[in-house]
Amino acid sequence: MKQVAPSLKTTEHSPDLREWVPSTFTNFLLELEHIRRHCDADDPCILFRGHANAGWRLDCTLVRSLLRKEYSATPDKHRPLSFHTYVVDTLLTKFGKYCRPSQEALAKEKSHNIDPWYELMKKFQQYSDADIHPKGTFMIDWTLDSDIALFFATFQGQKGKLCPRQTEGAIWVCDPIPTGKVLQTKTVAELMSLMRQDEFRLQAQRTLPLILHPQKQTRMARAMHQQPVYFSQMNFTSDLADAWAAVEMQNGATVYKTLILTKSLIQDSIAYLASKGITEEYVYPD
Repeated sequence: MKQVAPSLKTTEHSPDLREWVPSTFTNFLLELEHIRRHCDADDPCILFRGHANAGWRLDCTLVRSLLRKEYSATPDKHRPLSFHTYVVDTLLTKFGKYCRPSQEALAKEKSHNIDPWYELMKKFQQYSDADIHPKGTFMIDWTLDSDIALFFATFQGQKGKLCPRQTEGAIWVCDPIPTGKVLQTKTVAELMSLMRQDEFRLQAQRTLPLILHPQKQTRMARAMHQQPVYFSQMNFTSDLADAWAAVEMQNGATVYKTLILTKSLIQDSIAYLASKGITEEYVYPD
């Protein structure tokens, strides 16, 4: 079969042609593999994220919640430092005053070296029905499995209410290695302590997304199937893509690209996922 080259278009994040729009589902899979094989880093760490709406930005759930509700007057593309402060204050109030790890989780910190605050936020990420308002954490979940990302680019809604999406979906592919040493060794509690400092608030725009992926974690069925890796959004004046685009302009490396899953490819995607066993029951085990 003759391969048709994908169409390309620019994005608001940078002038690079980083959004790829394959014309067939076969080409979509070929281009996904092409991106995977041609990451710039010598030892890449390739991560995927699926969006049911290609227009969504790379923001954590807490930011999306506050932009949509309490801080709806703030334009999405132009967030002042005051918005960053607002998100930090909301985050620290939520995780400290209203939400705290269980005594069992705190005990495991001493006996098994497991980060209890990370486990609490991971639970909210995987089981959003257990979360409290305002919804969300400062973590953004990616996955090591491109099929899992494709599932989230294909379907919209929550468990039990999933349906094929009605808009263009997207798979984001990133290799954070060119951004430096972003694998975080600090605990979530230590990161939140840094957020309380005035110096951090003033330097927010220079703080890159950090990877939170402790070696020791509790077993969680959904996490085992979805293979998540979490980024912590440290700068709330912009999304992850804008932060990474700034790095790309400095060192010339490519950190991320986006594949657009058009509406015409949705049925092919559903059939492909079913053939791979990537179903609602698999992605959302009880």
